[in-house]
Amino acid sequence: MKSKKILFFIFSITLLSTGLWVVLLCNQDPNISSNIVKILFFVSSYILLSGLLTFGLYYLRIHLSNKEIIYSHLITSIRQSMLISLIIVGLLTMSALNLLNVWQAIMLIAAISMIELFFKTKGK
Repeated sequence: MKSKKILFFIFSITLLSTGLWVVLLCNQDPNISSNIVKILFFVSSYILLSGLLTFGLYYLRIHLSNKEIIYSHLITSIRQSMLISLIIVGLLTMSALNLLNVWQAIMLIAAISMIELFFKTKGK
């Protein structure tokens, strides 16, 4: 697909997840809600963060490359935004389950950083 179609798809999914996130945030009490609602909240948070970070990283890469629109910028931005969102939502999930401490946060960040390093070295 072309970049514009992919960007429109990401925008649409981000918009839908934003709506779901706002509805869950306004209408549900996290203390008495079921596990399905909590899972929906974290999934919609992940999609929302991924979409927003994709646009931010993509336009930052375009700006830093002297306004050149290159397809590889989009793929890299999608991958990195998904990994950053995984870190953030993973930490939030661990915190909600009372499993988060400093060492586990460091291990999660290190593991996801190794995944990014794998993709960077795989291309060379």
